[in-house]
Amino acid sequence: MAARSVCCPKRLSSLLLSPKVTPFAPAYFSTQIDCDSPVLVRDFIHAALYDSKHGYFSSRSGSVGVLERSIKFNQLEGRKAYMQHLDKIYKQSDISWFTPVELFK
Repeated sequence: MAARSVCCPKRLSSLLLSPKVTPFAPAYFSTQIDCDSPVLVRDFIHAALYDSKHGYFSSRSGSVGVLERSIKFNQLEGRKAYMQHLDKIYKQSDISWFTPVELFK
């Protein structure tokens, strides 16, 4: 299998701003970046995560779910009680799952 080079950092940002990019483009970073000089992995990852238009964290996502009241962990007697409490929460809610941030608020 041949190694594929990744675009240099200055061309990487211009590639990310390319109008050809659509949200449904398959494997954008792995298939669209190609040039003569390599890019550091840290620069590639930074662009993939934080690019203002195409980065993973370019927009805020909404909450998945909100608990009516926070879990009182000091009143739970171990893992089994915690799992039973979660089961009760999920049965009462129409949300199929909560993020850890929402559970531990």
